[in-house]
Order: sequence, then C-alpha cells, then structure tokens
Amino acid sequence: MACPACDRIARALQPADPFFLASLRQSVAILHKHQPFPGWCTLWLKDHCEHTDQLPRSRQLELWEDVADLARAIRAVTGCRRLNYENLGNVVPHVHWH
Repeated sequence: MACPACDRIARALQPADPFFLASLRQSVAILHKHQPFPGWCTLWLKDHCEHTDQLPRSRQLELWEDVADLARAIRAVTGCRRLNYENLGNVVPHVHWH
C-alpha cells in the first residue's frame, strides 16, 4: 500500500517545492500549506516507519534532536511564546510531528 507521507516527502525534496524547509538528520521539515498559526510545520521521518519505538535508539535520539532543532528555529523566526508538539500517527501511519 502506498504511503501518502512517503509521497509527500519525495515531492518536498524536489527543487520546486515551495514548502520544503530542511533535510535534517533523520527527518524532513515541511511548512504546512495552511497557517492558522504562523510557523506551523510538519516534521517527517525520511523513511517509512509507523512507530517511533521500532527505530533503533540512536535514530530515536537523532530524530528528537531534529524536533528540538526545528522548534528552536520556529521560535527564532516567529517569536512565539509557546509551541505545541503533536505526534499521533492515527490518520497518517508514518512517524511525524506537527
């Protein structure tokens, strides 16, 4: 079965994607096309995996460093006072954060 997240990551890595932000250690940062809150991004694991606990511990740690680095960048750019982190996977079964 095709994964819509894997398809989105592939599109994000194309030079013409205006929403691509960065390729990090274990993930790809993409600006969400809807911005009800300035700086709303999604952070996607580069390869397909449905559960964070299935990754080796070293990858889990690097992935969390990616989350923290993106949060730091969002705060620097937007000046927001608070960030919410959401990692569910019940709609799109691919490790990612909003």
